[in-house]
Amino acid sequence: MQDKKTILMKGFGGVLLLIFLCVISTVSSFAQKERNYIYLFDCTRSMVGYKGTPVVMPQTLSFLRKSVNSLPNGTKVSIIPFQDRVLNTYSCYREDFDFNDFSNYVDKAVESITNTNICDPWKKGESLIDNDKDNYLILLTDGGDNVNASCKF
Repeated sequence: MQDKKTILMKGFGGVLLLIFLCVISTVSSFAQKERNYIYLFDCTRSMVGYKGTPVVMPQTLSFLRKSVNSLPNGTKVSIIPFQDRVLNTYSCYREDFDFNDFSNYVDKAVESITNTNICDPWKKGESLIDNDKDNYLILLTDGGDNVNASCKF
């Protein structure tokens, strides 16, 4: 037959286990969700100094590279290049990001002289928001929308 001290110790162990399980489930519920980064990337000629505008493309590409490289593996990355329209979206996970491939794509795109359409890429970015993830929508541009001036977002 067990004495009162042994029974009390077993009961105390059960209480500790219950507290431990409660703490673990609470910590799990506050764990950070997966991340989803959506970059809207201006590929208009003005980014490279068209008609005397400041050349900002090197700094913008550098920011993009540093930003993506600073993200943890497993982060979803979508880059929506745009000019007067939305260009092909570049989507991958952070660890699969090929900066040189994207940079070469941008170098070719800026050869075209176009207007700047921010509204449509913004809408495209909104369509990539995943409610099960923490979402970040980042606009990288040197100007305003001169295609859809009445666009409100």
